[in-house]
Amino acid sequence: MAAIGLRYPGIVATTVDKDKLHDVLDQAVIVIDEQELERSRRDPRVHAFHKSADELMAELEAEGADYS
Repeated sequence: MAAIGLRYPGIVATTVDKDKLHDVLDQAVIVIDEQELERSRRDPRVHAFHKSADELMAELEAEGADYS
């Protein structure tokens, strides 16, 4: 299946053969900078972000939200 592109102002939408997409994802490599990771673990802003996210999730679940 060939890729089909649709153009809209500022947007390009493409339909891609799913097998080709899976091939690309299988070849993807994630690189993690260990020093950056360690710095982020010590960063108080990261901890504050996770705490506020946890509080928001608890609030939403108390209101009946189900994310399972």
